[in-house]
Formats: sequence, C-alpha cells, structure tokens
Amino acid sequence: MKIIPIVTGAIAENTYIAFENGTDAAVVIDPGDEAQSIIDVLEENAVRPVYILLTHGHFDHVGAVEEIRNKYGCKVAIHKTDAEMLTQPATGLFQAVASNAASPADILLEGDEVIRVGDMEICVMHTPGHTGGCVCYIIGNNMFSGDTLFMQSIGRTDFSESDPVAMRDSLDRLNNLDMDYKVFPGHGASTTLAEEKKYNPYLS
Repeated sequence: MKIIPIVTGAIAENTYIAFENGTDAAVVIDPGDEAQSIIDVLEENAVRPVYILLTHGHFDHVGAVEEIRNKYGCKVAIHKTDAEMLTQPATGLFQAVASNAASPADILLEGDEVIRVGDMEICVMHTPGHTGGCVCYIIGNNMFSGDTLFMQSIGRTDFSESDPVAMRDSLDRLNNLDMDYKVFPGHGASTTLAEEKKYNPYLS
C-alpha cells in the first residue's frame, strides 16, 4: 500500500492519500485545506478517491472536503457524533473559517465498521476524547490516528466538545492493542505504536 502525506493549512494538518499499488481507487483521510494541492497529488498518481474519511470534525481536518467531493463524487464518512461539525459553522472550531462548512456526510460511523476499497480493508476504531466523534482508521499495520495520538503527545481535551475521561479510556484501548502499528497522526511526524507505548507519557 502507498501512503502519501500532504501537510495543509495554517495549522500544518496532515492529509493522507492511501491506495494499493496498481489500482486507481484511493481514500483521502482528513483533507484539511488546500484542495488543489491534494487534487494535484491524486492526479499525479492517477488515482481517484472513493471515500473521504474524517477522523473528526474540526475545521483543520475538513476544510477541503467539499471541493474534493464535488470534483470526484466520492462519499464522505465521519462519526455520527461529529457529523454536525461539517455543516454548522458555530461548532468544530469553525468560528474563524465559517466559509469551510460542507454538506452533510454520506456515511455516519459508529465504530467497528470495516470499509472496503479494492483490496484495502479499513477498520474504524472509535476513540473519543479530543472530540466525541474521534476515530482512528486502521489499514493493515497502518493507523491513522487523527488528533487522538501524536508522537509523544495527544490531542487537546480542553475544548467544549472534548472529554478527558473518554480520552483516557481511548488511550487505554490503544495501549492494550497487541499489534504494532505505523502511526500517521493528524499533526506532526509519523511514529509507531510501540514507540509511543515506550516514550509517550500519556501511554507509558
């Protein structure tokens, strides 16, 4: 599988394009901003997104959703708890960028779904805390952790939609996973779950 990271927007959010080599079906995870840059990478690799997968609804992760969906006709998936963040400028930190509000999601997730794109199986893990609808997407030995888990840090839990107790429970779930994963977070450098269990003060 090929994973292409693209850093977008003023908050340096990580957008990811993932697809199996030799196919033209891709997913875009958290298209936060700069839609044309994301489209350029899709075109350079001759792939088209089947799904836009959102780890949560904050503005820096969804700002390019509408332009990419309109161009490719792909379906947008978000956890049901964060669904209104796409459409209501007063939520999801949208106050500063209300123009980025999008149409409703096509798929409302609950957690534990498996989304299939060609040979890719994408497992949805509900990890509330940063927001009530945070999820991680697991594809093989790769985890796209959004703002749940960063290299040696975690997402903030001081927003109105955050829950520190839920975050603790979500981190415990990650800590109890037996498999090591390459972790692709919503901000910052990639890491591995084994490294985070060893060095991340919120997991160790």
